[in-house]
Amino acid sequence: DKEILKHQPVDLGLSVLWSSCNLYGREYDESNLDGWYDSFDGKCGFEWSSVDPATAMLGDKWRVPTKAEWEELLANCKVYFSTESYASHLVVESKVNSNKIYLPAGEPGDLDYYGCSRYWSSSANNSSSAHGFYFYLSLSDDGSTAYKYMTTYSKTTKCLIRPVYIQ
Repeated sequence: DKEILKHQPVDLGLSVLWSSCNLYGREYDESNLDGWYDSFDGKCGFEWSSVDPATAMLGDKWRVPTKAEWEELLANCKVYFSTESYASHLVVESKVNSNKIYLPAGEPGDLDYYGCSRYWSSSANNSSSAHGFYFYLSLSDDGSTAYKYMTTYSKTTKCLIRPVYIQ
C-alpha cells in the first residue's frame, strides 16, 4: 500500500519513532486537513478508545502520539522555521542525535499561513469524550520564538496527524 510505504520511522532518540510525514501526506508538507471524525468517514468515532486512525491506515505498530509523547518531543528537540526558500515547514531537530522531521507550517485549510501547525494527540480530555488534546505550534514572524502548547478542542476541529511507530 502506497500510504504505508511513504511513512518511514525517524529515530529522534525518544521513546517512540516519529513518522517522516503526516497521515495522508504525499510529502512532508502535505496532509489530510479534516477533523478526526471526518478524516475517516466516522469509522474511528468520537470516542478516544475506538479505532486509532494511524493504526487503521498503517498497521499495528503505528498510532497517534499521546500528549506525553508530544511533550517529550518538545522537550528534546529544537523547533525552527526552514531556511529553504521554497519550503513551508517547521524543522524539528533532535537534541539527542540531530535527526530531523518536518512539520507543515500552516493552519489547517491554509498551508501557506506562516509558521503555525496543529496536531492531534490520542489523549482524551477527561471532561468530554468528544474533545481531545492537540499540540499547537507557531513561530514568531522573524522565526526567533516558538510558541508551543497542548490544548483541547472538539474532535471535529481540523488538525493534522503525525503518526508514531512503536518498536
